Amino acid sequence: MQNTIFRIIMAACLLMIVGTASAAVTEFHLTEEDANEYYNGEIDVKITVNDVSKTVELEIIEPSDAKVSMKTVLLNIPADKIINVSDDNPKVDWVIEDDKGQGNAGYGAMLTAVDRDKGDQGTVQYIKIQMKQDWDGVLPKNVNDYSIVLHVTRLPGCPESVWLGYQDNGGNINEIPEFPTIALPIAAILGLAFIFQRRKE
Repeated sequence: MQNTIFRIIMAACLLMIVGTASAAVTEFHLTEEDANEYYNGEIDVKITVNDVSKTVELEIIEPSDAKVSMKTVLLNIPADKIINVSDDNPKVDWVIEDDKGQGNAGYGAMLTAVDRDKGDQGTVQYIKIQMKQDWDGVLPKNVNDYSIVLHVTRLPGCPESVWLGYQDNGGNINEIPEFPTIALPIAAILGLAFIFQRRKE
């Protein structure tokens, strides 16, 4: 009986390790408070990369001022990999085009600019970029080692806009397991318990 319990525990642990080894969602934060000499306040923009839904999401967490807004996102991914862009402001549209050197604000050129359409300057604090299904879920680095660059405007008490760039230093990325990676090991444990219980009977 003890051997059976031990085997169940070992099998469950193995399944949990395998099931959660490869996360489909990664989350990191742009927090460069010294991004620009005109603004010294807190900046926190959450970036969520989802390899299952093939999306990149950006959300302004700090500052919480209602006027702070995203203007441009630069990616080192070909423009034809992007299907569409949506945000939290139905009045704002976005255009997807070549970077055209916009990334030279201290971060180096990127391949693609996801830029606010010039027609509306309303506030955008959340944006979702939908990629094609063949995208590998990776944000490639440019020659300056930046994988994503964001242009933020209308910061409180700041006369200038701010560019934020992200470099993967391996220290602030959170991997979030998708539901199947958690549910499948649990289902397997229950199944094993059921099998051993049936044998016992």
